[in-house]
Amino acid sequence: MEAFTILLALMLVLVGLGLGTTMQVNQLKTAMRQPKALVIGMVCQYGLMPVFAYALCSAFNLDKGTALGVILVGSCPGGSTSNLFTYWSGGNVALSVTMSAASTLAAFAMMPLCIYVYAQQAYGTDADIPWAQLFISLMLCIVPCCLGVFLRHKNTERRYRGKFVWEWVEKLGSAAGGIFLLVAVIIGCADNEALFNDASASLWTVTGLMEPLGALAGFAAAAAVGLSRRDGCTVALETGVQNSTLAIAIVELSFRKGSERDVVMRGPLAYSLFYLVHSVWLVLLFRRVIGPAAEETEGKALPDSVKKIAGGTGKPAVDPRSRV
Repeated sequence: MEAFTILLALMLVLVGLGLGTTMQVNQLKTAMRQPKALVIGMVCQYGLMPVFAYALCSAFNLDKGTALGVILVGSCPGGSTSNLFTYWSGGNVALSVTMSAASTLAAFAMMPLCIYVYAQQAYGTDADIPWAQLFISLMLCIVPCCLGVFLRHKNTERRYRGKFVWEWVEKLGSAAGGIFLLVAVIIGCADNEALFNDASASLWTVTGLMEPLGALAGFAAAAAVGLSRRDGCTVALETGVQNSTLAIAIVELSFRKGSERDVVMRGPLAYSLFYLVHSVWLVLLFRRVIGPAAEETEGKALPDSVKKIAGGTGKPAVDPRSRV
């Protein structure tokens, strides 16, 4: 096994652990008592985003290999950087964290189902989808995520250098996610020169539209069921910001090195490049949409770990959830 593959698997484990430590059991219980926001978020995540990915691929007539990569991104759970973006926009961070963790745990069943329905059956991709490797890749993230939730729940006394163990794990997962995304995009673009030389304008259009369409649909769906603008912006960010880190890792770990993997990788890489741009203006837009409500509730909405990072000032600080 290549050293990069082992490192990639380790990164997925660390990211999963870090994401799990952001989730508190009492947050999940609260979400279950008032499940409307969580349910509409999950419907948007796994009901709308894969459909958007499939529809865009069909409308712009992408080749089947490239379409598989795009639909893979559309079938991913929400990216955990949405927690940071929600904080910056003044949204409901507790809801954002709960939705990220819930969609990640649901990914074990929903991602393969969406890929099978939209990529293999509806789009008719002839790529040999390595289902066993795909499930293994998901397990490398989901099982550590569950362990992270357990660690956060149980670690209420033991500290190291003034911080709980779960806080250190959270920081390690954050760093691993950020480093991996940066390295993966750089290496992926360097190894896949065709992304810039041969990729059609259709691919760039499709991947460029995914996040804005997802965010718009999430906000509209939240408004339709009567959620507040603050919760609506949170659902919008959770819907539009896909976990492209997971998509890149799945392609890297599941497909054999060669032309087929390079073609499938185009979708996740192109989406990741647009994500860096779209997320900035979406945060600015939603902060304006939420308005004064953000300042009144910002401090109340933050989980304890984010409050500590922010130093009680209510100003955007470097959040431990800054990963994809």
